[in-house]
Amino acid sequence: MKTTKIKKILIPLLFLFILLAGCGNFTEKPKEKIGEATVQVVCHEAVAEKKKSNLSDEVARKIPDDGVILKEVIVDVEQDDTVFDLTRKAIGEQDLSLSYQGSPSLGTAYIDGIGGLYAKDCGKNSGWTYRVNGDFIMESCSKHPAEKNDKIIWEYVTTYREKE
Repeated sequence: MKTTKIKKILIPLLFLFILLAGCGNFTEKPKEKIGEATVQVVCHEAVAEKKKSNLSDEVARKIPDDGVILKEVIVDVEQDDTVFDLTRKAIGEQDLSLSYQGSPSLGTAYIDGIGGLYAKDCGKNSGWTYRVNGDFIMESCSKHPAEKNDKIIWEYVTTYREKE
């Protein structure tokens, strides 16, 4: 009787183990490199607020005096990369923090913090925007496709307004 109970437990467990072991054989193909791009992160408007002494000491300490959080970094562009992907690569290479809301895989990521500087740190309308090759982009960075030779600049703005 004990042997029957043990078999009833072991057989399903063995079946589950074999099933799960077989699932581990799938490997993702490496993405093809298609070129390089640059990523830079600046916060010049936050520097101006810092000089006016409009910020808490905690926020002011996060803002570099020259307004450059990340100097221009060269990153590889791979097939199907987005601005979000390149930003994450650049930030990760420099060991800076990156915070976002939404889902990168669904194309809804919103960057709300880079290098410890967050949206609303410098006022209710402050936050992160980005440009690609000089053009201000009005869509999620996880939706905007990256291309070789792109020049991506993340800008911290203190009063949101449409940029030229």
